[in-house]
Amino acid sequence: MFKFTQWIHKPKFEQARDSGPSFDKMHEEQMHNMCELTERNENLWSAPLNH
Repeated sequence: MFKFTQWIHKPKFEQARDSGPSFDKMHEEQMHNMCELTERNENLWSAPLNH
């Protein structure tokens, strides 16, 4: 599970980013997945209200 704390702790994040371009790609994918999950969850939660 991706930890939100990684977004908060800047120094750790900067260090990790310096380790290579693969981390940036991985992070982008995780951000994208998180957004998709959030949208899906919102749809699930709002679905009963719409009916």
